[in-house]
Amino acid sequence: MRSGTRYRKFSAKAAAVLAVLIAFFVYSNLKADIPEYEARVSILPDKKLLPVLVHDIANAKESVYMAIYMFKTSDRNYTDTEMIKEALIKAAKGGAQVYVVMDDAGKRDITTAANSDTGEELKKAGITVKYDNVKVRLHAKTTVIDNKITFIGSHNYTVSAMNHNREITTRIVSEQAAADTIKFIKSIK
Repeated sequence: MRSGTRYRKFSAKAAAVLAVLIAFFVYSNLKADIPEYEARVSILPDKKLLPVLVHDIANAKESVYMAIYMFKTSDRNYTDTEMIKEALIKAAKGGAQVYVVMDDAGKRDITTAANSDTGEELKKAGITVKYDNVKVRLHAKTTVIDNKITFIGSHNYTVSAMNHNREITTRIVSEQAAADTIKFIKSIK
């Protein structure tokens, strides 16, 4: 009996070690498929995002692709988010293709209402506006300009995000990162 107990203990230990090795191998191979890019990266915390984002969008020559959870421009006063909207309109009037996709919760919550209002304003200016599937929440906050400059971070395009919240966004200059981000934005249905 004693050798049988030792065999069972050995088998349990061997199975545990084997399971860990298999899990590590699977994890390593999954992680190996994550693309990495050569890039110039800037960190834009809090209020530092707005002037850079507006400048880059307004000077777009080819395209602007945007996926945003909340884009609220319907405040009474001229606001930071109005500057983003006006930069998008300037880019479109200058010949850049502008494509914006926003969240649609399928009900009249504050996010859907703000996005609908902003979307209508952008559509009037000839900008392509899409909304995600109501069954899935679009929570991305990303913008790609001229197939080269990508902004990814926590900022929604709201007065609160630009002025009151603690937010951080990165500005990434990389054609490869931009291409993958555009592919992601276009996949949102």
